[in-house]
Amino acid sequence: MGHCCLLHGCELADESFVGMGSILMNGSYIGHRVLVAAGSLIPQGARFNEPNTLVMGRPGKVVRKLRESELRMILETPAKYAKYAKECLS
Repeated sequence: MGHCCLLHGCELADESFVGMGSILMNGSYIGHRVLVAAGSLIPQGARFNEPNTLVMGRPGKVVRKLRESELRMILETPAKYAKYAKECLS
């Protein structure tokens, strides 16, 4: 999840990714390996189940399949942030 996101009563699957400043409303669902682009608005009750897709816009819509580089980013970013946190706390 990126900086300054607003999540309200939504559900995120494993290996999903929410870009900076996105807003996810009540009852929305972001599925496995779905990337929500920065600044997107996911309306109440919206469901994005198809894996390896990019959701973008206000309101959010599937715009295309993920590129290999985007998929790598989803998979590698959590370990990077865990490392940063460990370094800050030591």
